[in-house]
Amino acid sequence: MRLGEMLIKASLITEEQLNEALQQQKKEGGKIGSSLVKLNFITEEKILEVLQQQLGVVAIDLDNFEIDDETLSLIPPDVAKKHLVVPIEKLGDTLTVAMSEVDNKQLMADLQFITNLNISPAVATERSIKDAIDRYYKGAMEKIQERTADIQDTVMDFISSSDEEEAGLSEEEISGDEKPLVKLVNQIIMNGITKGASDIHIEPFEKYVRLRYRVDGVLHKDDDLPKAVAGGIASRIKIMAHLDVAEKRVPQDGKAQVRYGGRKIDLRTATVPCVHGEKIVIRILDKGGGEVTLEMLGFEPEQLKRFTKSIQSPWGMILITGPTGSGKTWTLSTSLKLLNTEDVNIMTAEDPVEFDIEGLNQVQARPEIGYTFAAALKSFLRADPDIVMIGEIRDFETGDIAIKAAQTGHLVFATLHTNSAPDTIARLSNMGIEPFNTASSLIMVIAQRLVRKVCQHCKVEEDVSNELKIQMGIPKEKLNEVKFYKGKGCSKCNGSGYKGRTAIYEVLFISEALRDLIVKKAPIDQIRLVARKEGMTTLRESGVLKALAGITTVEEVFKNTAADEEIE
Repeated sequence: MRLGEMLIKASLITEEQLNEALQQQKKEGGKIGSSLVKLNFITEEKILEVLQQQLGVVAIDLDNFEIDDETLSLIPPDVAKKHLVVPIEKLGDTLTVAMSEVDNKQLMADLQFITNLNISPAVATERSIKDAIDRYYKGAMEKIQERTADIQDTVMDFISSSDEEEAGLSEEEISGDEKPLVKLVNQIIMNGITKGASDIHIEPFEKYVRLRYRVDGVLHKDDDLPKAVAGGIASRIKIMAHLDVAEKRVPQDGKAQVRYGGRKIDLRTATVPCVHGEKIVIRILDKGGGEVTLEMLGFEPEQLKRFTKSIQSPWGMILITGPTGSGKTWTLSTSLKLLNTEDVNIMTAEDPVEFDIEGLNQVQARPEIGYTFAAALKSFLRADPDIVMIGEIRDFETGDIAIKAAQTGHLVFATLHTNSAPDTIARLSNMGIEPFNTASSLIMVIAQRLVRKVCQHCKVEEDVSNELKIQMGIPKEKLNEVKFYKGKGCSKCNGSGYKGRTAIYEVLFISEALRDLIVKKAPIDQIRLVARKEGMTTLRESGVLKALAGITTVEEVFKNTAADEEIE
């Protein structure tokens, strides 16, 4: 039974009064209850009484009800304003929502989908709901509008996971109430791109949402966002990344693509359910940042000569090691681009595929369905490859197949997690790989780290103690001759003194002498000693060379290299 029929049945209004109210509703819009109240045919309190009796729901006086930020964030402000609803209390899996249309089943279903909670309706007057929305959400929306005041509507062209259609919404489909949130998400992503960030972290806490950007490997905090917009931001980003908007209990991964400044940029999105909501991390993969060459990566001249020669080998295995975020993918992708010609079949297994390179046959590993790196590698060997790249050697099976591929005429690239190049030999042995197989297939091992570069716009000479210089291998007679630099901080580097990053490398070329040592299961210290005599530069030595050249700072060198590395 509709509200008008209920009121007639309760003898509170007449049919003539209802018809007059319906006519006004057609002209002015809004709810039928509001029209009846405006025409002085009935009071809001009487309407509440009827709804409470007829539908068996609780009536709420929102004027005397306090709502906490945690509950408020469960329904985005644009949804609350559009449907005239206010979340008032969450108990377990049930959310009590104040609304004027408690008999609207479609609205109940929508709210359940948005919040992923059971909805318990509570009736409230339309006026009190509007007042509550203004009282609780107004501050949050004003902050958003103030923050995005200089972002024009045309910025919608920026979001284009195929010109906004694949992102889920076109500009015409976005209502005026929703646009501020869309513009806010656009601005967050756009700021990340212009700052040169690799990741954007959006983290909900009890009373606010923290926004941070990872620039040159370091997280930098931005202005906090109102907690009330947490749900709206999450929903918008999920729509862009083709994720399940209603699912908030389990982690999700997705991707989107944006067009900004005439270039395409991939966004890899990950959500993680936390105590106060979903943390969202957006990885920015800028395809149009300019072509990167081997010379630009950070190799020292002799290292580059050895590496370039090794990747031209017709068969064998090249391993690249280092912790997560040390730039291994850049080194690999740059190498493969160099080898990517029409007469070569290159196949890669990655998790995830970070750079989509034209001409390469790239495969996404899916361990959850049994398509592991090992399974992918087995399938590759039946597809006539010349060059194979494996995202990571994690176990004996993958390592064994990779080595057999290298021994049977394929050039194999792979990554491993070890601290140094010589340590990789021991890691393979611990996996169960026989030393003679390692010795016969391995061409080169590269360990790498990323260090921040000194900002060239605010570069000044740094005062470094003689003690530190000696630790860096500077001869005593040259202590006063060498100079080191740092950035004092400027607008170009956001006051950090650093702008951009470069890699430092430890390149271990497997010579005949080293092959003999590997077969004989010689200690790693002995392998390292022979490698050093044959010209291997350690990570710290590579870092010191970059500090002496004014590329990075002494602090970055010591922070990113092991204290026990010898310097000669």
